[in-house]
Amino acid sequence: MDPDHLPALGLLHHRVSSLDHILQTNNPPSDDEIDQIQYLLHDIERFFTQKHGERCDSDEYRLLKASHKACQSAMSSFRRLPAEILLNIFSLVALPQLDIGGYCSSNFLDITQEPWTLTHVNSSWRAITLSHREIWSQIRINLGALSRKYKLEPPLVMLLCALQRSSNHSLSIDFTDNFLLGTLWPSGSRAPELLNALLQHSPRWVDVKFTMEYKNFPLLTQAREHLPLLHSLEVYGYGRKMFDILRAFEVAPSLREVSIGLDAPYTLVLPWLQLTKVQSWLIPVPTVTYWAPLDQTWNVEDFSLTIAFDQLPPWMSMPVEPPRSVRDILQHDRMLRLQINSELALNGLSAPALEVLHIFSHQEESSLEYVTSFLRRSSCSLQSLLLTNATIHSSLDLMPLLQSAPSLTFLQVKLGQPNWRILFALLTVKDDQCLLPILTTLRVYFGTDISLSCALPGIPEYAVDMVLSRLAGREGVHCLESIALLELPRPLSSQFLTALVKLEELGLNVAHDLRPGDIPQVSLWASEFQGYSSWRPGLFWNDIPTLPSHN
Repeated sequence: MDPDHLPALGLLHHRVSSLDHILQTNNPPSDDEIDQIQYLLHDIERFFTQKHGERCDSDEYRLLKASHKACQSAMSSFRRLPAEILLNIFSLVALPQLDIGGYCSSNFLDITQEPWTLTHVNSSWRAITLSHREIWSQIRINLGALSRKYKLEPPLVMLLCALQRSSNHSLSIDFTDNFLLGTLWPSGSRAPELLNALLQHSPRWVDVKFTMEYKNFPLLTQAREHLPLLHSLEVYGYGRKMFDILRAFEVAPSLREVSIGLDAPYTLVLPWLQLTKVQSWLIPVPTVTYWAPLDQTWNVEDFSLTIAFDQLPPWMSMPVEPPRSVRDILQHDRMLRLQINSELALNGLSAPALEVLHIFSHQEESSLEYVTSFLRRSSCSLQSLLLTNATIHSSLDLMPLLQSAPSLTFLQVKLGQPNWRILFALLTVKDDQCLLPILTTLRVYFGTDISLSCALPGIPEYAVDMVLSRLAGREGVHCLESIALLELPRPLSSQFLTALVKLEELGLNVAHDLRPGDIPQVSLWASEFQGYSSWRPGLFWNDIPTLPSHN
């Protein structure tokens, strides 16, 4: 276009105003509107080049600059994402977010959170969000958190709207009443009516989690015999008077995973023979029965047990072996994966099919000899071992354990009081020493608190020597594939980082604090370790590597 025929300023403003329905909103432009905006951008930019005799500080000039910016924004590829991609993104947004205590931090009845905020971006996003059944099927409700934030009770209409939007999609529910709330909110004032709304859709429940006062559990009996799809159940009860918290769920033919936590001694009989995964929290009072023994016809493969030693009465000393009911639970020949917070609970037990073991010790001084004896009795082909808060003072603490698990391919040591030099020295392959010959992945969390770790100078060199010994191609020794050195109290030296680069060139997958995203994809921690007094079943389960199902 000839400069003498550049569009007049008024004409440009007219063309801008004709596109206000796009430029003044976040709506995506159509193909025809994209062409119009591209031509408009071209003409505005030429106008700026020539300035067409207008003063740069005039109001009209500044208005045109703002219009130019709006045109550029309208052409953003993010605004024009296809609906299919937006659906995938929104599905990820709908997933629950956990805080450091293992509680769900996303709140479905909080209008300042997703999915409600997605409906306010633009008309396109609103239409996609409102029609996306999966988003409205991930229901997370924490009444206590809402009360702390707004000092108001959430309206029932929000939940009813979401249930309507979910249509006939299966439901995932995480419901917490005023747990840990104290006196901020009268107990259970809104919980019953919200529960009643959810109960109307119990045939669509697939995985549900209830953290409630015992007095609210009888409401759930309305769902009895109306749970054809229920696959996963988590129940946590608290309060003064107990009720039968499992009655509503006794008839659930599809149920496979159960997690239960109670704040007081209680007798539980699990009525489901088809379970494959069980998690529990209990208080170790020897005179109280907590569980009926697991029937040997059960299919339980995953078991996670936290014994609340911090809840022991002052007059009771630490038991030297687990209560009989705990022993009955653990003595199960089909168990493939076990995590437990007491080495003592393994005393006298065996698990011949065990493949994954996670020990997170509650004691200041862990007792690895109980783990060693357990593995020797079991004669199992253990593949993965995770030690949290372990104590390793000398090679005598660790060597017998490693000798009892020659089939290990994955080893993780986190925090505690380990002598890291001893760990790396024992894992170094020598002519007269070859522990864990088929180890492929090693993950170490040193602990950012220097008081939790032994002196670290020299440890990088020990680690490099260990890795090189496992990359040398020795007969009968598998090459190490992945190593993670995380949460160091001091930054890694440039010299050691250079050494890690050279190891990567040899084919090793390396992760460290500067590259946490490169952690080997064997397992990731679900949340940071915060102590056992606030632990709930399931908080650490994702630490354990995923193994193929044996069903």
